[in-house]
Amino acid sequence: MKKKIELAALAVLTVCFLYLLWYRIAARPGISGQRIPAVRTTEATALDDFAAVGRWLLEHEYFTEAVAMFERAVLLHPDSLHFWYELADAYESKGLFSEAIESYEHVVAMDPGGESAFSLDALEKLGNLYTRHDRLVESRAAYEKALARETRAARIQRIKNQLAELDLTEGHFQDDGNTVYNKRGEAVGGIGPGDMRTNQNFEIARHTDDWKKKEIYFKKAIESDPGMHQAYFDVGLALTKQNRYREAIPYFQKSNAVWKTRTDINPDGRDKSSAFAYLGLCYLELGEVEKALSLCEHAIEVDSTYYFAHLFRARALVRSGQAEKALPVLRRLLRDNPDDQEVVKVLSEALAQDGSTTLAGVAARLERRLRTPR
Repeated sequence: MKKKIELAALAVLTVCFLYLLWYRIAARPGISGQRIPAVRTTEATALDDFAAVGRWLLEHEYFTEAVAMFERAVLLHPDSLHFWYELADAYESKGLFSEAIESYEHVVAMDPGGESAFSLDALEKLGNLYTRHDRLVESRAAYEKALARETRAARIQRIKNQLAELDLTEGHFQDDGNTVYNKRGEAVGGIGPGDMRTNQNFEIARHTDDWKKKEIYFKKAIESDPGMHQAYFDVGLALTKQNRYREAIPYFQKSNAVWKTRTDINPDGRDKSSAFAYLGLCYLELGEVEKALSLCEHAIEVDSTYYFAHLFRARALVRSGQAEKALPVLRRLLRDNPDDQEVVKVLSEALAQDGSTTLAGVAARLERRLRTPR
């Protein structure tokens, strides 16, 4: 009886919580209503529905709401491995990495016998997060524990690749017979079961959140292997994060040039959309708005799905006084990425420029509507 009462109370609280979330989502600028999964109130389905709604929020990138949902879930059901795992995933998606690590660690601690798929996946997630935050000893331990439990062939290879990258980062990589070396004797390819093209400096750069350190080691990675188009791009990205836009331009240009020579992965010799989009950003920040627009539009021609090409183009449109052209793009971006604060900021600027958020703007639109023949 007590369990039934708890589940019924959980279902009622879930429904109330969803209404609050729904009003919060609907209030976002430029967002039209979307259908959230229904929550049933029977004993057998209350917990599953709670998880389904939280997962829906994550999949639709309402990360703030997903975090709130799963924080409520673990408060109401603290013994649920599922809810703790989903909370960790929500934290990670929102960029709250310390909270994500703590929650994934809690999932693993809750399953000391290693019987749950959630704790297995949490180990691999921890390996990745530890690596990205330069906690390599803990990363290796997590990956090795995951490897000891994993039975899926694709996952096993992926974990072995991660361990090979850690070996390379730490300077004790073991040649498996497929390793490719440069003239300086540095391993630059054939790494791990996937025969990855990488090198020690590239991996060191990947495994830190320090943008200056990334710049230094991605430049070293280029010295080790000048044919790595991604290393040039990553130097450019590290420079933009330090507001050094003029210095970033030649690296994005070189990234595109090298990419076009890589017939093994780019047989048609197409331009690199990301390089053109970030070139657009650099010129935008340097005040060359028309050039920025042209570069971003070319990036979209190359790959119409590239998110940052649309975002930087919208920024350039707003900067050039063309808010009316930017608004549909920004509303679409916000619908697909509701937690992106840069989109929210640029959309607010566009609305203000367009007059959409001022009394004068409302009056002008009303006057135009009244003058339009019916």
